[in-house]
Amino acid sequence: MYVVRRLAALVVTVVLAPCLSFIVFDTLAQDHFAPRETLRDLRAWLEQLLLHGNLGDSGWYRTDITDVFRLGFPADMAMLCGGLALGLAGGVLVGLLAVAHPRSVLQRCLDVLAALGVSMPIYWMGFVVLILFAHNSGLILMVPFVSGQSDFEELPDDPLAFVKALWVPIVVVATPIAASVYRMTIAASREVLGEDFVRTAEAKGLRRRRVLARHVFPIAAIPVLVMTAAQVNLLIMNVSLMQVAFNIPGSFREVQRALANANIEMMQALVLYGCIVIALANLAADLLQARLDPRVRDQVLSSSPTLRMPRRRGRSRRPATGAPPL
Repeated sequence: MYVVRRLAALVVTVVLAPCLSFIVFDTLAQDHFAPRETLRDLRAWLEQLLLHGNLGDSGWYRTDITDVFRLGFPADMAMLCGGLALGLAGGVLVGLLAVAHPRSVLQRCLDVLAALGVSMPIYWMGFVVLILFAHNSGLILMVPFVSGQSDFEELPDDPLAFVKALWVPIVVVATPIAASVYRMTIAASREVLGEDFVRTAEAKGLRRRRVLARHVFPIAAIPVLVMTAAQVNLLIMNVSLMQVAFNIPGSFREVQRALANANIEMMQALVLYGCIVIALANLAADLLQARLDPRVRDQVLSSSPTLRMPRRRGRSRRPATGAPPL
């Protein structure tokens, strides 16, 4: 029931958000506000999408938008999944390391690095790498394995070149996520450290690292997952910036060209693509949250009218003191 409800919410989001964006784009393209014409265009777009699987013409590539997304899908998924996984894992590990060494020089240095990761713009970080350290454009030091412009190769043809072209952009897009996850991990872990079961585990003689890994992290991971899933939209925008900066043939870099050429069909397809990615990320976060915290799953099951436990008939026995029943 929990999975079914989350899947239903995903379907509603993926359908409703592109429809609203289509209404906005179509209204702006018209000279005057015509609700009937907008609804007629929306119906034609939905029929074209659902019945024929056609997203429209890309315009400048002289091909369908579906082909553009198919060619850019490997780079998109590599940067999205790589940036999300690296940011989440790095932020959690460094956050637990800081919690294990409170009020130390290490924690203060990590706090400074996290502040820099949150405050530095993504395009500035990519610009610094390309201008100073890229293998084909570095002014200070040309590092052979640092990603540069026009290094991208298809995955089946040259896997090494594929990794070389993407690893620096992935690190750049993962930096703000790792900094945010680091801060959230410290805040959630400090709150859990004050619980009685953690004090009991420490009183039994367990090591600090084991207490953090077995008792603190499973509870602190829940707000971290929720916060990370909420940042997927920011991750998509950062991926589009890095694809433009490093000349990576992904799909999200077409946002700039679609806005410049007022290509409504491409913008609508990108909105649909982004909604699917964000909805899937939030679905994964909800399932992991239900796995780590059974209370979430039990709350959904108890609120379902078909799965409620039947109430017992009869009067409830009051205690002898006359207090109300618990």
